[in-house]
Amino acid sequence: KQVPAATATIGLPFTYTLTIPSMQFPVGAPSPNDLGSIVVSDDLTVTGAALTLVGLNAYYKSSGTPVPITNLGDTKHLRFTLPNLAAGEQIVVEVTVVLDDTPTNQIGLPFINTATWQFSRWIDLDEDGIIDANEFFNPLPGESGISSPMTIVAPSLVVNKTSPATALNLGDTAAFTIDVQNSGGGDAWNAT
Repeated sequence: KQVPAATATIGLPFTYTLTIPSMQFPVGAPSPNDLGSIVVSDDLTVTGAALTLVGLNAYYKSSGTPVPITNLGDTKHLRFTLPNLAAGEQIVVEVTVVLDDTPTNQIGLPFINTATWQFSRWIDLDEDGIIDANEFFNPLPGESGISSPMTIVAPSLVVNKTSPATALNLGDTAAFTIDVQNSGGGDAWNAT
């Protein structure tokens, strides 16, 4: 599970990226086996921060072809299925979330996110060095996708208003310059 940056700002959506499956060796490789019955879960209430789902997008890594995806849970508890995967194929799932504007989400708060998944597949049984039979296992646990830590940061807008005019009479016009600078640790979003 990949994060877009080391920091996030309240109200500014960001996207986690899941690559399913992603093998340990070689790192990031697809499975050499066909996989089926793939179910992914992501509980946004156990991250350490208050997050809400904004949207889901999925596609085949090899071709970019879209994969239909529907959250069967709610905006805090994600649960979705993916189509069966042929050996060597991977699906990329983009999970866009936003930090809620709540007292829980304080500047400097670190948080992580974990997605779990399960799948089914045929496994060769080989007790005596000879393949005797195949057995279908469902469900099998996939390795959890755990994000790198992120930290909540916030913008700090400083506004200066200046004018070359030093005195005005009733009905006079004057030009003013409004300068806004963000001296904070995060992007300002939807500022007014």
